[in-house]
Amino acid sequence: MSYHNNVQWCLSLGKKFHQDNLTEIFDSKNNIKYRLIKPWDIEKAADICAQCYAENNRMFQVLDITKEDYLPTAIEVFKTALEEGIGLISTTNEGKIVGAGAAYLLSSALFDLGLDLEKIYGKKIAPIVDVSHTLFKNFPPKKYGKYNQIYYIDDVCVSSGYHGKGIGIMNSLILQSLIQRRGINQVCSISYHPAMARSVSQMQMWKTVSILDIRDYTYQNKKIFSQLYEEGYREISLVLSNFTSSKL
Repeated sequence: MSYHNNVQWCLSLGKKFHQDNLTEIFDSKNNIKYRLIKPWDIEKAADICAQCYAENNRMFQVLDITKEDYLPTAIEVFKTALEEGIGLISTTNEGKIVGAGAAYLLSSALFDLGLDLEKIYGKKIAPIVDVSHTLFKNFPPKKYGKYNQIYYIDDVCVSSGYHGKGIGIMNSLILQSLIQRRGINQVCSISYHPAMARSVSQMQMWKTVSILDIRDYTYQNKKIFSQLYEEGYREISLVLSNFTSSKL
């Protein structure tokens, strides 16, 4: 199945999930099942997330962040999703977890605002958290809603070897559907990769509400990500979608 056809297929599945008020769904063409996370799924979901970011996120690589470095943070993300928000996992027919995603109130994402990030997360992870904080600080919530009325989609990830099956798209669509069911009409996420930024720019439902220039961002007076400009990275952006109807 071509990329375009697979995207259209995923969009149709996402629409069915939303309109039929489902809590899980099976993608028969890609043989992937999507369901809500359970307490016993947290460590595996976090493990996949930490591995995915260490392998694929260039900002992690620039800072030499390993899977082991990010794992404690990923565990806390999925714990928060289970306890306060929404956690989602993707599995094979055999039950192997191959993807995950989390969503929770933006106010929960900002619990550490103004605190010593290196003390909480360690020296390697602190700059990543600082990026998100800087974006949030530049985001005018009064224009869009309060922090406790906006959901934040975090740590959507796919295992190595399972890319191209629409797992990332499906995780995002299902999370958005479940968020709407809670009476929340706004959701935001951070776009790190140029390809993601291009995709978001083509989606009418999403708008960019806060931007960091990759060359200008500084952490402790150092432009730690400026080298990524030569690789096509231009900005890190906070994007927001406003649900204006019951449809995805």
